[in-house]
Amino acid sequence: KDLASGTLGGLAQVVAGHPFDTVKTKLQVQTAQNAKYTGMIQCFRKVMAEEGFTGLYRGALSPIAGAMAHNANVFFSYSLAKKVVGSIHHRDHTDLTIAQLFAAGSMAGAVISVVETPVDLFKIKLQRQGLHGPYTGSFDCARQVFNAHGVRGC
Repeated sequence: KDLASGTLGGLAQVVAGHPFDTVKTKLQVQTAQNAKYTGMIQCFRKVMAEEGFTGLYRGALSPIAGAMAHNANVFFSYSLAKKVVGSIHHRDHTDLTIAQLFAAGSMAGAVISVVETPVDLFKIKLQRQGLHGPYTGSFDCARQVFNAHGVRGC
């Protein structure tokens, strides 16, 4: 149940939010000397005009897979961490103190960061390149980064 809920939530999150994230990324990576965009709306319109609707979702495969895995992992890890913390303190996992819930959340967050960090890296690299760049997609980006830098590059 936790895995299914997290997976569907992750998918919905990216479908709704990725165009905004693409616009944000394009605005962040431009330089003051070569500013291509003047604001969010103008950036959105320019991406639509130059790259089409799919330009707003460039690099979305990585975050879709990542968000589905991330959210499923969030729900599952937090549930499991609450059980671990509860067993350590001889309490039911549904009756933990705020400090114990914080500990469980911290444990889950540590696990989740292992998935989230590389996914975010691949997404940003693809968003930044636009139509023409060294990567043909999420998996190609992951392969190239891994080949060039190993696990530490991810």
